Amino acid sequence: MGFGLEYTLNGRRVTEQQFLDGLEKQAIDQALDTVKRRIESTRCSKHGQRARATLKSRRGARFEFDVSGCCDELVRSAQRAAT
Repeated sequence: MGFGLEYTLNGRRVTEQQFLDGLEKQAIDQALDTVKRRIESTRCSKHGQRARATLKSRRGARFEFDVSGCCDELVRSAQRAAT
């Protein structure tokens, strides 16, 4: 007895490789969102402002954010929160 697999992504029939690539992209996008949320949830205890995160570069599963804020202490705290 044999069976076949059909791969779908967002309701569209795709090849196995397209399916795996799509899963990988979704996982990376979720990681990016998580890191950005961690950075931007960091608040300066002195000034009350939140850090800002801007995606600087993205190559496959590697990415880099620019972190900015009202002072150096906030930026350092936000960078620690991202890890």
